[in-house]
Amino acid sequence: MMRTVLRAVAILITVLVALFVLTNVAAAKAARQKKPRPAHLKGSEIYTEHCSACHGPDGKGNGSSAAALKVAPPDLTTLSQRNGGTFPEDRVQRVISGDVDIDAHGSRTMPMWGSVFRSKSGAMMDSMKIREVVDYLKSIQAK
Repeated sequence: MMRTVLRAVAILITVLVALFVLTNVAAAKAARQKKPRPAHLKGSEIYTEHCSACHGPDGKGNGSSAAALKVAPPDLTTLSQRNGGTFPEDRVQRVISGDVDIDAHGSRTMPMWGSVFRSKSGAMMDSMKIREVVDYLKSIQAK
């Protein structure tokens, strides 16, 4: 009888320890897996690092380098207003990807931002990152 009770207690302790370990492993794995951030948040980081010097931290064309430019950077918060109330996603995407020439951005072989948005193979910034910047610019449009 005593042996049966000890065996049951040992099994119970083993099960509890296993549950504790599995729970902690699952919690640690969940903590390591970052929740994906919305694209406009990733886009804001890309924008801040590579665009804000000219276009300003708020997108209004008032960046720290803006005064030194021959042509003032546009207010990117009014893209929708200047396009009849609709955000010009295709055009913005083409400007960022280099498909539309913007003199102030430099030539397509050496745009103002250099090789930052080029992969080692020479392709322009991947479409996912371009999409993130476009989504960010869409999110800062004046209402």
